Amino acid sequence: MGNEKSNDGYRRHKLDQESTLTSLVSTTDRMCADLEHKTSLLPIVDAKGNSECPFAEDQYYAKEELARQLRTRVSTLHVFLDAVTKEIERCRRNRSVLRGQEVRLPEVAGWYNSAESAQAAEENRVLCQHDLIRATIDRAERALASAETRKFPGREPRRQPQFGPASSVGGGATSKNVPGVNGDRGVSDLVTLDMAARDGGSSPLAKPAGKSGNHV
Repeated sequence: MGNEKSNDGYRRHKLDQESTLTSLVSTTDRMCADLEHKTSLLPIVDAKGNSECPFAEDQYYAKEELARQLRTRVSTLHVFLDAVTKEIERCRRNRSVLRGQEVRLPEVAGWYNSAESAQAAEENRVLCQHDLIRATIDRAERALASAETRKFPGREPRRQPQFGPASSVGGGATSKNVPGVNGDRGVSDLVTLDMAARDGGSSPLAKPAGKSGNHV
């Protein structure tokens, strides 16, 4: 009964981890597409920051804000990538040990063979996660590199005040909302994981203490 509860808890934990990673990759992909789109639509500005487009500086500001958010995501993805790489190495060490035991103890070779097969399946699963994370990081870095080639001249762009009926009623200028990807679930948790990992805390992909079995 205790083992069943432990296994159920581990399976739920692993599913939560995979769900968090899937959400992170999905939202990062959307941010990449949004940054690529914003970069492609940036208006031409001269050396003094002047443009025929009256909202040019706002567009450069929005692009820079989104790029900052995306760089934070890339840092978090690197934390996951490090954890997944360690898990791949752990699976490979386990498989090596199991193969040695299979040869040394032929009377229980079937058990060790089954255990090695389970580890191989786990390794393949984590390798898929590794490839997915790596591909997402690569796409984000390409989007950031492209965005870096389109900079507002001379200084960081500033969000410009928006004047109109709302400002006359309220007695002052109002600011535009910054376009971008905001409020998606799991970002604050992932940043916490990032900080914990860098401060020597547990791996963001580690299983809860006291659980048995493979972990990712």
